[in-house]
Amino acid sequence: MNASPRPLEGLLVIDVTTALSGPYATLLLAGLGARVIKVEDVSKGGDSSQTNSPFISATGQLIGERENENDWSVSQLNRARNKESVGINLKDPEGLAVLKKLVERADVLIENFSDESTGH
Repeated sequence: MNASPRPLEGLLVIDVTTALSGPYATLLLAGLGARVIKVEDVSKGGDSSQTNSPFISATGQLIGERENENDWSVSQLNRARNKESVGINLKDPEGLAVLKKLVERADVLIENFSDESTGH
């Protein structure tokens, strides 16, 4: 039996969200079939959820604190599910040009920056 197509298949979503609500919204869109590309701002060290505990160690153990760079945040694993990812320096003009090219191809751009982070 063939699975029915998911309702958002063919839709391209660019995700420049942080924290909880934005990444959760794009997680739902990805689950409904959209192609979601998560843009991580490398000028800020990538997605903030990468540093949230608990972590899964390289041996698969659940640990409270990151012990080395190979440990993965459970929060990051959950929020990144079904998404592609790209690291871009959004403070660099070349990085912004890459983001603009992605947005030109996209059907949807989702961001949840605060006024403080955008300067507005």
